[in-house]
Amino acid sequence: MEEAGDIKPIHTVSAWTVESSLVLGQLCVDEKTNEIKTIPEFLDILCLEGCIVTIDAMRTQKGIARKIIHKNADYILQVKGNQQTLMDDIQEYFEKDVFTEKKDALEKAGRYYKDLCKEH
Repeated sequence: MEEAGDIKPIHTVSAWTVESSLVLGQLCVDEKTNEIKTIPEFLDILCLEGCIVTIDAMRTQKGIARKIIHKNADYILQVKGNQQTLMDDIQEYFEKDVFTEKKDALEKAGRYYKDLCKEH
């Protein structure tokens, strides 16, 4: 009998639907690669048209975003401080193009809220 220390866990990428609590599929990540290379392959086999794909900050990559758009889906990708240029671009976009009123006026009207998670 093998000891648990000799057995490597299977590393997978999963897709699921929240509304149905249903796993749509899983794809094993090859030992010699990582999720960033596996996710585009996984997206190729999923029917995503009209869906919203959410991915955590570590997997926020241009190629992954392009693949989701190519599949006629939308996405919500997290951004953290380790992607400073992207964070700056997003902040500038919202300050110049989205929030044309001052932030303090928007806050008073209940139309602006900023949440910084410092636990990660």
